[in-house]
Amino acid sequence: LDEYGYPIEVTSSTPSSLISNLTLNSHGNYPTGEYTLVFNGTGRMQVSGDAARQEFTNGGIYRFNVSYSTRAGVSTAILESNENDPIRDIQLFMPGYQTVGSVFNPTFIDGLRDFSVFRFMDMQNTNAQNIIHWGVGATPDIASQGWYIVITGNVSNVTVVPGGTTFHGANVARVTTSQDHGLETGQLASIGAGGSGALVLTYSENGQTLTRDFSNWPLMIYKIDNQTFDFAIPMWDPQTFVSLAWKPSTWNSSIRPGVSFEYMVDLSNEANVDPWFNIPHLADDDYIRKMARLILGRPLDPNDPNSKVHSGLDPDRKVYLEYSNEVWNIYFAQTGYASAMDRLDPATSSMNEWYTKRSLQIFKIFEEEFGTQKDRLVKVIASQAANSILYGTAPSRLAALSNPAINPFGINVDALAIAPYFAAG
Repeated sequence: LDEYGYPIEVTSSTPSSLISNLTLNSHGNYPTGEYTLVFNGTGRMQVSGDAARQEFTNGGIYRFNVSYSTRAGVSTAILESNENDPIRDIQLFMPGYQTVGSVFNPTFIDGLRDFSVFRFMDMQNTNAQNIIHWGVGATPDIASQGWYIVITGNVSNVTVVPGGTTFHGANVARVTTSQDHGLETGQLASIGAGGSGALVLTYSENGQTLTRDFSNWPLMIYKIDNQTFDFAIPMWDPQTFVSLAWKPSTWNSSIRPGVSFEYMVDLSNEANVDPWFNIPHLADDDYIRKMARLILGRPLDPNDPNSKVHSGLDPDRKVYLEYSNEVWNIYFAQTGYASAMDRLDPATSSMNEWYTKRSLQIFKIFEEEFGTQKDRLVKVIASQAANSILYGTAPSRLAALSNPAINPFGINVDALAIAPYFAAG
C-alpha cells in the first residue's frame, strides 16, 4: 500500500480486501439513477452489485446506472493497477451530486441545519479508541475514512503476577512477546487472534469450579518493556482465581481513528454548527495541541515550513471539548483507564478526580493555543443524571476544580453534560 492506503500494484495474488470495497450498503436505502465514478491512475476498475457489472480503463470520469436498490449494495474494485502510476483518489458520487471535489451530500447537510451543535463522538470512534499519537489518524487523502491499523505478533510466554499490580489491581497476567510489541500503556490488545483456547481461566464461584475462555477479548495493557506487557484477568466478585492456562498464539491490537478532523471541521463550517469534540482518552499532549492548531487553521508544527495548514473552523464558531465519552461507564475502556491512572497518581483519590485533572490539562492546552480566542471554547465536564448509582459523579468532579493539586492553573469549566440521549426510532 502507498501512504494513503491505495494498493501500489494489483496482481492475481492481491488480497480482495485491498482492492474491493462495498461502497453503498444502506439496506437498499440509496437512490437509483446515474452515478459518477472518478479516479486517477493507470489500470482497470469495476463496479458491480446493484450496478450492472462493468469495467473502466485508466483514470477519468465515468458514469453508470443503478436501476434498482436492493441489499446487494454498489461495489467498486481495482482489477489492475500500474505500480508506476497506481489507481488512486477514488470518488463515487450519487445521482445529482457529480460536482468533483465536493465531500458532503447536500441532503445530509440540510438535515443538520436545525441543530446548533454537532457532537462527533461516533465519527471519532471515541469508545475504546486506541490512538495516542498525532499522525496515525485518517486524513482527507486517505483511501477510506474507515481506514484502520492492525499490529500483531507472537506470544512466547504468559505468567500470573502474584498479588497483582498498582495499575491493574489483583489477578494480572504478564505477556512476553517474541518481538517488540510497539504498544503503550492503556491500549487494548487481545491474545489468540482468530482462535480459541489461547487463554483459559479457571476460577471458583459459590463452591463451583468454572472456566472462562477469554481468547480474543480486547484487554487494556500496561507496558513493562518493549517485549512485555500486563493485562487484568477478567474476573468479578465473588469469583476467586484458581489458575490460568495458555498456549502459544498470536496477539493483536488495532487503531480505528475514525473520520479525519479536517472533514469534521469542514462539516461544521458547511452546516453552520458548533463542533463538540471528544478527546481520545489516550491522546498525548502533542496530539491535543495539534488538534487545536488544526481547528484554528494554523501550521501543526510552526517550526516546519512544510507543515500542512487546514483552512480551520470558521472564527465565529464555538468549540465544545469533552474528555472521551461516558468516563463512568464500566463497559468502556476509558473508564478502566481513568481508574487505573488514578491508582498511579498521588494527587488524586478517585477516578472522578483523575478524570477532572486530565480534562483540565486538555483545556489548558487548548487555552494556550487559542490565546485571545479562548472564549470560543466550551469546556465540558460530563456525568449522568439518570443513573442514581452515579449520583455522586458530578459533585465529586466539580468539587475537584477547587483542589490546587488537580487544578493548579485555576481553569474554569463552562458546562456540565448530564448524558440525555434522544432516539428517532
